[in-house]
Amino acid sequence: MINGSAESVLDLTHEDNLLEVSRMAIKNPEVLPDETYLVELLSALTDESKGGGNALTNWIGYWAQTQGYDGILFFGARALKSHPELWFQIRHGRGDRGLFSGLTYLYFEQLRRSYDLINVVYFSGANVATNVRQYAFPSDGELTDNELFGKSIDDIDPLLTYRQDYQASRTGRFTAPKVELLP
Repeated sequence: MINGSAESVLDLTHEDNLLEVSRMAIKNPEVLPDETYLVELLSALTDESKGGGNALTNWIGYWAQTQGYDGILFFGARALKSHPELWFQIRHGRGDRGLFSGLTYLYFEQLRRSYDLINVVYFSGANVATNVRQYAFPSDGELTDNELFGKSIDDIDPLLTYRQDYQASRTGRFTAPKVELLP
């Protein structure tokens, strides 16, 4: 658990935000019917065949960083699996997703209420170090004050393996192509 802040975090725990960003990320969103779009999107986001993310998660991260976001807020890897019926539909329920998709919004609401199921991914380690006031590992443990909280990034930069100059050299080097989904 962390107690901190950030200037701007893209909150994708709200389905409307997720839907809006995904429609920019996907080259052919029209192949997914509106009534099943969210469940199909979750299936694409949670595709584990590549491990450690996929083209869609990469595009969203790239877009968010280029738009000036400090990070992304979304459900952790185990969050969707904490609701077996939702996870089954995302992974296997292709034929009847239309019947199930209305319930997905209710699951999102339930998931948002469980803070231990929500993760934030910061794009800069220095940003994390200066903006996290307290932390606890495991999440139900005692909070520890962060001695780097509030320090300038210039003070923290020498302590990091990947410093600001490295981060700057990587930003904008690559462009993420839009993702094309199969109908």
